[in-house]
Amino acid sequence: MVQLYGQFFTRQQLRERIGHESQIGGVRRLALTDGNQKDVEVIEFRTGSGLHFQVSPTRGMDIILAEYKGKAIGWRSRTGEVAPAYLETHGFIPRRGSFGGLVCTCGYSQVGNPCHDQGQEHCLHGRAQLSPATNVWAEAAWDGDEYKMWCQGKVIELDKFTEYFVNERRIETSLGANMIRIKDCLTNHSFQTQGHMMLYHINLGFPLLSGHTRLYAPSSDVRHRDKPSVDFDWTRYPLEPHTQVEDVLYHEMEADEEGYVTMALINETPGEARWGLQLRYTKESLPNFVHWFQPSPGAYVMGLEPSNCWVDGRAAHRERGELVMLEPGEQHHYEVEFKILDGEEEITSTLEKLKQVEMFEKLK
Repeated sequence: MVQLYGQFFTRQQLRERIGHESQIGGVRRLALTDGNQKDVEVIEFRTGSGLHFQVSPTRGMDIILAEYKGKAIGWRSRTGEVAPAYLETHGFIPRRGSFGGLVCTCGYSQVGNPCHDQGQEHCLHGRAQLSPATNVWAEAAWDGDEYKMWCQGKVIELDKFTEYFVNERRIETSLGANMIRIKDCLTNHSFQTQGHMMLYHINLGFPLLSGHTRLYAPSSDVRHRDKPSVDFDWTRYPLEPHTQVEDVLYHEMEADEEGYVTMALINETPGEARWGLQLRYTKESLPNFVHWFQPSPGAYVMGLEPSNCWVDGRAAHRERGELVMLEPGEQHHYEVEFKILDGEEEITSTLEKLKQVEMFEKLK
């Protein structure tokens, strides 16, 4: 059954009360038309619970916007969704078109700092986010008493002689839901063994992110990318934007008995009801976790980044023997899920489950 507005409805009961499902939720395809965003396609989702988000097939099937009951969840940069035709892919230049968004996919052959590896140039965070999807399908349909919504498409990164990655992505939710699920199936379609890097750059911003926001995560070890030690409370965020340079932390996250890592970012502003976002992903396919702090004015953002690598670039990974290699025809499957936590009951339930994970009690 569908839960909406504090009630439960069957398919028949809902259809008797509306002219069309789009009255209360649904999926539709749109196109941006102005400036360097011209011809960027957007797929808009409304679940009726207050969850609204947008996916852009033009920009790697990533989630470019997300909000709940009018409050932003994801951070958005000042560049907007620049169409690929206006983008360059050298060094750090992709930042001029980096939209931020709730999810920006980094990969599939490169993540992190620009570098040269075996004669090839690799730009910041790779080309996945810059690549338009093909075979795009967006749909909403009844399945019994559940009204399902989804979109899917193939994002391809290739060179005529070397890499040939195809990522089949499906993003799904349902009417009345406060959840988004991403399912990726990435295949090496080339005839050679290829190095593969994958990172989900999840960008959280104001008002979810504030000085009263706390991260509850099952981290058993944490180290700073650039410093000898972590000299601040990584579970908190600065109350006010300031000019501090970025901090990048590397975590070892502990999985539950089912093999999933679960964490929650909770806004605990005094005098207001707590709310937040739960992140859940598969540890086996995404064993690493990068934690990004950028509290400067105009870029007040925290990145939660499950990955199969770190962020110092492909060449560094190859040199250390850490570059993940895919054989011809080999597939890797990834799953990342977001859930809005609205109200004490949902938050308490999530935190109680987190306490059952080894190390959480010690480090929370």
